Amino acid sequence: MKNTFPSILTILGAVTLIGTAPAIASEVSLPEADAAPTLIARCHPHHHHPHHFRHHIRHHMYHHHSKHTKGHSHGMSKDFKNAEEWVKVFNDPARDVWQKPDAVVDALNIQPNDVVADIGAGTGYFTFRIAKKQTTAKIYAADVQPDMIEFLKKESTTQECANVIPILIPNEKVIFPEPVNLVLVVDTFHHIDDRINYFRSLKKTLATDSRVVIIDFIESSPVGPPVEYRISKKEVVAELNASGYKLAEDKDILPNQYFLIFSQK
Repeated sequence: MKNTFPSILTILGAVTLIGTAPAIASEVSLPEADAAPTLIARCHPHHHHPHHFRHHIRHHMYHHHSKHTKGHSHGMSKDFKNAEEWVKVFNDPARDVWQKPDAVVDALNIQPNDVVADIGAGTGYFTFRIAKKQTTAKIYAADVQPDMIEFLKKESTTQECANVIPILIPNEKVIFPEPVNLVLVVDTFHHIDDRINYFRSLKKTLATDSRVVIIDFIESSPVGPPVEYRISKKEVVAELNASGYKLAEDKDILPNQYFLIFSQK
């Protein structure tokens, strides 16, 4: 199966789920998992001018992508293999200026012993920030790319984050070993195929008090995918509503992205 759900959260995508349970240091591999989304990680920073960073994003992330179709049927296709190379792009310090990862993590209000699932974790840009912010929380770092999972396993050891659990997930749906109550999808929403059914299926693994957080690029953002690949806030709200969620909060803390929090209906 072609990998159509890469993570770019951090630049382009990530989902984080939170619930309560003790931290576990292990890797989980779910059956029928072909590949995983790719987000952004915070390791091995490389210093580049912001202009060069924008060029890297557009060239490396959006070059040779399939044509985007508006609506929920098809997400933007892109393979994110070779994590050691992608981390150089994803973790450029220039990204922190507009991604504001610390502000995002603070806004998630993660509690001790929460269970977090970062969908499209990629190289762990948000995963490891969350893991270090709440050392007793459990974080499932989920991705469809096997190479990213291997990278996350090594990085969790390097960064001494025993509470990070890499988990390989399939493209079509996400099922976690236990209920979660927070989903964070950063810059990954536009990569998901059949999003209405995807998020409808996701409800089966959520706790009753769960939140779904979607962060993605606005049309006027100077960074991110080409405009034709971007999904408007209105479209996100409509699709999540059709999937069984309602908009609970619209945070205005990011210059280039919307930050939407949903709860289950």
